[in-house]
Amino acid sequence: MGSSPFLRYQYQEKRHPKSILQAYSARTSSNQEGADSGGLLDVKMPKVHDITYTGFISSWIAFEGASVKKGDAVFSVDWAGQRIFVRSSFDGTLESILCPKDSWVVSGQVVAKLRISGSPLSTSDTTLSRNQSEITSSSAACSANITTAKAVANGSLAPVAGVLPVFSASLASIPAGFTPTGSHEADLKFALANPEISFQSFFNDLPLIVDSGLNDDVLSLPCFDEDMYSRLVKEMHRFTLAEVGDKKDLLAKENARLGTIVGSLLGVFTMNPFAPFFGRNMGRIETDRGKRVEEFLPDPHLLFYQDEHSFLSWSRAQVMAPRLRRLIFSRMKRDDGNIYFRLLPALVTQGQRVLPLQVFKIDSNSYFYRPFAAGIERQQPNYDSIKLLRRYSHFHAPAHSLTTDIKLTISGHDVEASQKKVFRYQDDPLDYYYMDFIVPPGFVF
Repeated sequence: MGSSPFLRYQYQEKRHPKSILQAYSARTSSNQEGADSGGLLDVKMPKVHDITYTGFISSWIAFEGASVKKGDAVFSVDWAGQRIFVRSSFDGTLESILCPKDSWVVSGQVVAKLRISGSPLSTSDTTLSRNQSEITSSSAACSANITTAKAVANGSLAPVAGVLPVFSASLASIPAGFTPTGSHEADLKFALANPEISFQSFFNDLPLIVDSGLNDDVLSLPCFDEDMYSRLVKEMHRFTLAEVGDKKDLLAKENARLGTIVGSLLGVFTMNPFAPFFGRNMGRIETDRGKRVEEFLPDPHLLFYQDEHSFLSWSRAQVMAPRLRRLIFSRMKRDDGNIYFRLLPALVTQGQRVLPLQVFKIDSNSYFYRPFAAGIERQQPNYDSIKLLRRYSHFHAPAHSLTTDIKLTISGHDVEASQKKVFRYQDDPLDYYYMDFIVPPGFVF
């Protein structure tokens, strides 16, 4: 997702006492090309994770010529059974309204013109985001161990029928490294004491290593629950259909009434007493056209099954049944001779199969483990996802594990500080250090 300005927005329950999605907020957006010298900017229909959708303008809070302050609600949109109040990002005057109340508009469509006071604060497109006031700390998504269901509930993850969430893979920049010490264990100890120059991290932009120890808030992140997400998409579709059904019932009654009137007039001229009934039925038939297309929703699970590297595909291939998680420290050598370590998570199954993962990011503050190459291009800026997936996928043979004298301290918001032993795994061509650990109760993997 590209960068975009965010502002608080309010949510009003419309039909359902308990909605699947919680508060959203949106801003009016501007377009650099659409701004004239006087500061006339486009007000656009908000977007949801760059997904194209159609929403209903239920009201204009501001009227043409009205002064608008930054943060004031400008108009409201009804979408997926929810009412979203779109607020201005600027101080100015609402110059003109292009799409009146009760208009159906597409995300990204210009709905009004706003003449701002002074220079524009931003020129990026609008995107919906979760309410920033809900973030209680810089690592709230980690410390709270936000599961897939919770991410949907707090608005950071919006299920959209037929579309997968936008996952951002780890950048995993290759560090400067350091001069080898002459001992692999000593190299790892030095790396733990100097993480800034020592690790190619597949934990996205999260700080796993703190003060030579491990941050449990990052280590114990949840895996993205693909099954739960698919079920939520279906549930959202059901709520949307309920709302569409209500509107169709009203429209059907209106069409039937008009059909009866037209049929009555036709009956007078044709002397046909059945014409009113024929007109009424034709009105209802017109309303029902296309109903099956609207109500059809392909099973969202299929979107994940199409990706051979998703959790659902792994489960279907019977390679899952996780037992432990593993943290891998893989010693690497740069072209200049310096040493660094790859830092990546993995699952260990009941059958002793090691499956590499990485941390993916959704929105600005939600992080999940996913299979290493799930849903991303093979060629990433700093690694080949398929090559690394195949390199670290293997069956664990206990005979190839060696003990070391390294112990790592694990600390975080939800655990008492404790120490874990680090082992070395050697089974040609693999040679890496690792630490196994269990996940919090209630986690899927």
